[in-house]
Amino acid sequence: MNFEAGAETPAAGAFTAVGIALATLYLTPLLFFLPNATLAATIIAAVLSLVDVGALKRTWAYSKADFAAMAATILLTLVEGVEAGLVAGVGLAIFLHLYATSKPHVAVVGQIPGPRISAT
Repeated sequence: MNFEAGAETPAAGAFTAVGIALATLYLTPLLFFLPNATLAATIIAAVLSLVDVGALKRTWAYSKADFAAMAATILLTLVEGVEAGLVAGVGLAIFLHLYATSKPHVAVVGQIPGPRISAT
C-alpha cells in the first residue's frame, strides 16, 4: 500500500504501523458488527495489488519446470492453505534444482585420428 501511495522512506512504514495500531485500538468496536464478507472484500482488495499474473506468462516462457513449481504453489495455497502451498513450492523447487544439477553436461574430449596439423 505504501508503494502504491508513493512512499519512499522507511518512515512511511512507521506511520503505517502507528495508524494500524490506532485503528485496531479504537475502531475495532465499530468494525465488530460488519459482516465477514465486507471484511473479506477489504482484504481481497488490498491483496489484489500483490498478484502478478504476468509472472505466470514469463515463467512459462522461461522454464516449464519453474512454472510447474509456481503453479503447484498457487494451487495448493488456494486449496490447502498458505503453509501447505509454501512447503510444496519450496520442496518442488529444491527437487527440480537437484534433478537438473545431478545431470550436468558432459563433453567427451580426446584426440581426433589423422594427420596432425601444426600452426608453425
